Amino acid sequence: MNLIKILFIISFFFTEIIAQIPIYTFPIETVNYYVSGGNGVQIYVEEKGDPEKTTILFTSGHMSSRLSWSPQWFNPDLYERFHLVRWDYRGAGRSDKPKDVNSYSIELNAEDLCAVVTKIKSNNPNKKIVAVGWSIGSQSTLTFMKNYPDIKIDGFISIAGFVNANFIPNIIKELGEISTALVDDDFSTVVYGINGTMSVRTFKPMSDQFRAFKIGEAALIAPEYRKSNTKPIDLADFFSALSIPTLNLIGEKDVLVPLEYSLYFASLAKNGEKIIYKDVGHSPPWEEKSITSDIARFASQI
Repeated sequence: MNLIKILFIISFFFTEIIAQIPIYTFPIETVNYYVSGGNGVQIYVEEKGDPEKTTILFTSGHMSSRLSWSPQWFNPDLYERFHLVRWDYRGAGRSDKPKDVNSYSIELNAEDLCAVVTKIKSNNPNKKIVAVGWSIGSQSTLTFMKNYPDIKIDGFISIAGFVNANFIPNIIKELGEISTALVDDDFSTVVYGINGTMSVRTFKPMSDQFRAFKIGEAALIAPEYRKSNTKPIDLADFFSALSIPTLNLIGEKDVLVPLEYSLYFASLAKNGEKIIYKDVGHSPPWEEKSITSDIARFASQI
């Protein structure tokens, strides 16, 4: 058997093996860049879809990155109909990670979000934007809207969000030593704490893949971010005065933000609606398939 035949057989064999291994590539339509946030911190941003269409701007929860929006980001029902934008908090994902615990707060998140919105509107000041916040992302989004009233946001969606911190003492009590483990200096203790919080992230059983993803995402957060005292703000008065359309998406079985607090949040809306997802916890973007169509329906009416 000559050398050419041998090489052909070898290449065919490896081609058959490789063909069975799924290779993930980022869609070519995704655009990424940095904007300068508060104190010059570089904030990583991604966008996809037609920038002439209404923007859906995703802001993630505590100790999570832009990747937490993957179920929506890769759904054609959204990216074919809207312009999508997601970004990393300072200290998370690909954004800068300041080494000072005082460089992290809701107000600074709002300042960073302002930089993102300013970039989105740079070519069109009248660009329509629907801001979506998950968990503490609702606090970051509302604080941005409160601190920068001259920058127009056309619609607001809260997912498992909260309008004040009244429920937090109960949650800390519920989590017990898990909550203190998250701010420990020993990394193995931190991972123990991160893993422990997984039990309250969802109501539906968590797959091994999702658990591994969330643990890895949180483990890569800057230590200073974990240790910072990011105090929620009481935004009840501000939210109740909002005239823009709002939508509260609520997990019926949410342990981190109990149903009664979510219902209180939604009750404050002047021009709002709410949807309660049955048998869903604190992670509706991953637990509830219909959330994408609910977001699309709301955004299409803006």
